[in-house]
Amino acid sequence: MIAVAIWRLEDAKKKDDSAEINSCRFMAGNHFFLGALGMICSLPWPREKVEEEGKVAKNPEPAKASEEAKPEEVTTGKAIENGAAVEQAIEIEPHKPPKKRNTVYLTNLKMFLTVIVVVFHVSGYWSKAGYNLLFLGELPWGKGPDFFNTNAVADEGGVALRAFLAIAVFFEWLTQSYFMAAFFMISAFFCPKSYNRKGFKPYVVDKLVRLGGPYVLYCLILGPVNEAIATAHISHVNGQKQEFEWVYQRGVTWFILWLLNLSVVYALYELVKRRLFPKLKLTIPMPHPLILSPCVGVICGYIMWASCKVWRVHQQGYSEFGGMALWEYGMGTHIPFFVFGIFAGCNDWLPKLEEMKMWVAWVLRLYTLALVAYFFCGYSDLTIPLRLKIERGHQAETWTNLETQFAVSMTLVWIQLFYQYFNKSPQSKIARSAGIAAYGVYITHVPVMMWYAIIYVEILRASGLEVRYSEKHFQMIYQVDEGSYLGDYRIVQGGYVWAGFISMNIFVNLICWPGSFYMRKLPILNRML
Repeated sequence: MIAVAIWRLEDAKKKDDSAEINSCRFMAGNHFFLGALGMICSLPWPREKVEEEGKVAKNPEPAKASEEAKPEEVTTGKAIENGAAVEQAIEIEPHKPPKKRNTVYLTNLKMFLTVIVVVFHVSGYWSKAGYNLLFLGELPWGKGPDFFNTNAVADEGGVALRAFLAIAVFFEWLTQSYFMAAFFMISAFFCPKSYNRKGFKPYVVDKLVRLGGPYVLYCLILGPVNEAIATAHISHVNGQKQEFEWVYQRGVTWFILWLLNLSVVYALYELVKRRLFPKLKLTIPMPHPLILSPCVGVICGYIMWASCKVWRVHQQGYSEFGGMALWEYGMGTHIPFFVFGIFAGCNDWLPKLEEMKMWVAWVLRLYTLALVAYFFCGYSDLTIPLRLKIERGHQAETWTNLETQFAVSMTLVWIQLFYQYFNKSPQSKIARSAGIAAYGVYITHVPVMMWYAIIYVEILRASGLEVRYSEKHFQMIYQVDEGSYLGDYRIVQGGYVWAGFISMNIFVNLICWPGSFYMRKLPILNRML
């Protein structure tokens, strides 16, 4: 962490934009703090009383003669008959440990969300050209009267490309609304239980190793190496030499960094609360599931709307401040969902979410499907198009409120569905191995995806198709065609896009899942993954 902090300070000297400079300095301070906290936790620490689940005291003291037998005790011992005490042996039934709840479905849900993340990024690789909110303005489009006409752009790739964009763009922006927030919530569920079992020092050390370790390895090694390979291949394909520079790359580990930050904040809160207010216990009953979606969603929606419309986070260049990926989602869903998960873990809300009545579950499902239909109408006018006009974007109050309501309802629906249908225990060997590998898949899938992109481009080139990368993104492929609508370039035909999308998904999953499982057996990595 200290090494990354120093690197961020050096990066701040090279930046011209004030927002980027402030971001680098903030990250440096954040990393210095985490590194210092790790060193402090390595020092001797006052022993903290922790909860030991399922354990009872050995050799309990025998009950006194004057004590009355309790209902839960089987007593053949001291009885008082006519004022005379008759000594008898006392046998006390040992306290039975509480039955351990089966939460296999949460592991299965995290595996499912990991698959969604992989498909999301692969889909984004091939669909960047189809949606003007996804860097369309940075691509070398034509100079005719239809400038920035996304329908004309889609037509360049034929019907197959239009069909792909209609599906991919909708999938990306729908999942963007909820899937990372769901990760934050599920991770937060286990924080109170983990803290109660370990105490402050072991809890923080575990988080620094399990979260901070992979983050540092990615930023210092895997991310920069991947960027170097991508830069070299872009130079080779485009015939334009680009200078190599070892640059900081956080990639998808932004989530790991901020999960670590939030987990440490929770630990500090618990430490202060238990030291200063040991008897303070906040017990909050869980709101009804049908109330959660509109109420929490509206609050989160207005936070997201304010971040874009009032605070103008994105316009001022602070959307990725401190390593967060899109602060509009960070403030609107990610942090609130983590806090919700903490409350759920502290107050044992999970059983109420799992065992909600079926009519409640079906109302949530239908409500979620209605929101899906609304978003489809909003997104599809750029790809189908429909003759419907919906004010879209985070500066529209209705849109942001419904988007965050969808995030809440979709997450609750997944929790209930997986509890109902995917909570079988013990797991099969394959499912258990996949659950172990899921964390590693999340960390490594983007580099593997980029490596396959190189393979696929070289296959196209070997087949006689001349292609080019976009100048600013290692993502979109163009076919050279002098007389096309786009001037010197036109988008590769939709058939190539579909083939690339499908084959990339297969390749990434075949490499990452087994690879991550066996990486976990390596020294050092077995402590992190």
